[in-house]
Amino acid sequence: MTATPSQSKLRPFWLNARTKLIANRKPLIVYGVLQLLGLPLIVLSAVLEISASLHYVPYNFDGNPVEEPYWVRYGSMYAGLGLIFFCVSLLLGFLFAVGSFDYLFRKAKVDMTYALPINTRQRFFSDFLTGAAMYLLPFLAACGLCYAIFETGCILQDGLRKALGEMPFSLELAAIIVALGMLFLYACTVFAMTCCGTQAESLIAIVCVLFLVPITVMVFGLVYLQGGMYGIDIESTLLKLLEHTGPVGAGSVFISFLENETQYSIGSWAATYLAEILVLVGVTYLLCRHRKAEDTSKPYVYRFMYYFTMGALMTCLYAIAVSDADTLIPVLIFSAVVYLIAEIITNRGFKKFYKSLIRFTVTMAIIAGFTALLDATDYFGVVQRLPEASNISSITFSCNENYNSIYWDSSMETQPKVELTEPEQIEAVYGLHKRLLNAYDANYGVHPPVHHYSGAVG
Repeated sequence: MTATPSQSKLRPFWLNARTKLIANRKPLIVYGVLQLLGLPLIVLSAVLEISASLHYVPYNFDGNPVEEPYWVRYGSMYAGLGLIFFCVSLLLGFLFAVGSFDYLFRKAKVDMTYALPINTRQRFFSDFLTGAAMYLLPFLAACGLCYAIFETGCILQDGLRKALGEMPFSLELAAIIVALGMLFLYACTVFAMTCCGTQAESLIAIVCVLFLVPITVMVFGLVYLQGGMYGIDIESTLLKLLEHTGPVGAGSVFISFLENETQYSIGSWAATYLAEILVLVGVTYLLCRHRKAEDTSKPYVYRFMYYFTMGALMTCLYAIAVSDADTLIPVLIFSAVVYLIAEIITNRGFKKFYKSLIRFTVTMAIIAGFTALLDATDYFGVVQRLPEASNISSITFSCNENYNSIYWDSSMETQPKVELTEPEQIEAVYGLHKRLLNAYDANYGVHPPVHHYSGAVG
């Protein structure tokens, strides 16, 4: 008996993409409905509410109160319902990642998939791009529908465009921020799944990549660094770093953008953020290319994911432990229990348990050594750093109107800014900075009374 050749004229890349699309059609339909009910419902309720308010007069000619129109009273309720639909739909990005790479956790299916006449590069990018398209295209379609609703409302209702035009942010740029965040969420999910051989460990890895990284940045920074980095407003510094830590960073940018679009640069952030996504996709492809069929059912195909997860978690706990001497011992005991339980689960038992004890000791020693190095070097010289006076062309600082202070803190982001360009002014401010650092050194690291001076140097 001879094998019948396939009659399909599609290339392996597109044939695989079509197969994935058909296999995920049910969650795609649910996701598409949620997307089309989410943002469009928010925009429609806003259009109807504003249109009704334009014609609403609180009192009639007799002086009697007039009942508010239906959409003025209940428009926010429909907008809230649309927001719920949209938020739920965002979480479904996990489904498309799992649906596109489900063979990674099933022994029979991975053998069959690897035996298909398609190479690893074609299979990976076909799976990845198909899942990303199923995740992003309904969102873009919903944005297009929002635009159509907006334009139709402006045609039918005079004054609507002017009323909506007073919104303090650009809907197009907001959509770009959300789309990039969605793409990063999807890419992080695929990356975490590639590093694991079981669904349970992959779920833990996904949560770690999406949430533990930004949590570690914030906890270590706010608990440990905030009290030690003289002259540095750590909250503002961490916020800038947080903006590049996955989907949480996109959410942070989105909120900042809505609050103050005119002073927030989206272009540079979007370029860096997109570069991070591309690097993550490239690393995921390399890991997938070296992954073997027999790696399925292993807890972690690549052990660095486990060490990364536990290292981040232990860093958070250590920062909390050293922040208060009274809690040091209890938190360290809790850290040891958490670490050893994770070791037992990962190793599927108590075999070579002494190695787990050694790993915990080494992990905490590395974290303690790193923090000690930060203290000994004044955070690798960041505290002592000042640019050369000859390289400073201008100095910009925010003026706190309430306290008549030029010293910057995170609450002064929207305060009026003053720019100094005269050489005498630059020299005076630069000299102030030098004197503050000299006072800091003279007190052997004890903070002088003035803080957060470094934000003034531009």
